[in-house]
Amino acid sequence: MTNTDGGYGSSGWNIEEHDSYDESVLQCGGYAEVDNAIAWLDVFLHRNPLAAPRITEQSDIRIFKTKLRIKGVKAIPAYRLLFTVDLERQAVIKLHVAMSDPGDMAYGDPWDEYDDPTPF
Repeated sequence: MTNTDGGYGSSGWNIEEHDSYDESVLQCGGYAEVDNAIAWLDVFLHRNPLAAPRITEQSDIRIFKTKLRIKGVKAIPAYRLLFTVDLERQAVIKLHVAMSDPGDMAYGDPWDEYDDPTPF
């Protein structure tokens, strides 16, 4: 697992990436593509990952979703990020990221006009 706490240190949740996350990032086109689309989710993961809904009531896996965005002439697709939390270590473990199906992509405001993104 890789620790990617973004330099936040002990003031918030640590963010880690499971090996399965690395594989899913590669399937989405690589880190440059995925980071461009979901990097701001790390702020939410660092501050309060418990605000994300669980995928089922019995599951420890949580989900954040982004929305389709238009930035200039580029369309940035919507993604789903699956993760779990380790309360003891105050750590978030990213498990899987995937592009949303086109029919499931909600449209969001452009980033430069969007002050408070809501990840779910």
